[in-house]
Amino acid sequence: MRVSGDKGLGAIDVHGLLILLAAMSWSIYFALQKHHARRYDGFSLACYAVWSGTLMLLIYFPGLGDSVMKAPLRVQWAVLALGVFPSALAYLAWGFVLKHVDLSRATMTLCLIPPTAMGIASVGLAERPTLMVLAGSVVVLISVLALNLERRVGDVRAAGV
Repeated sequence: MRVSGDKGLGAIDVHGLLILLAAMSWSIYFALQKHHARRYDGFSLACYAVWSGTLMLLIYFPGLGDSVMKAPLRVQWAVLALGVFPSALAYLAWGFVLKHVDLSRATMTLCLIPPTAMGIASVGLAERPTLMVLAGSVVVLISVLALNLERRVGDVRAAGV
């Protein structure tokens, strides 16, 4: 779904509600993970997150073996690599961050993922972002900067009182 195709508040799309549900689910997950980060190390939290997600995907288990056997070897390796590197390592890093950083500060930095991905795509894949994408990236970067500055000002005021 493209932002430029947005029809406004009058036309709510079911897919938009799914995105809202996903965002709410992530926020609940973050809060639960932060709570459990006091008791478990980052590796254990990553294992719990990855394996519980895997369990939920078992509804697709019928026919899985046949599909895996029919898939080309390069596809099987790609799936394995995607499961290990961007997924498992990301959960491991996130568990470490939550153990050592305030939850609101940690989640605020997640807003930097889209502009970073856009920058990587521009350099690594020679993609040229549109003006709307660049403007959105600037808004995100300014917002994260403003929130960090606001937090520092609040910390200084609290320390001075």
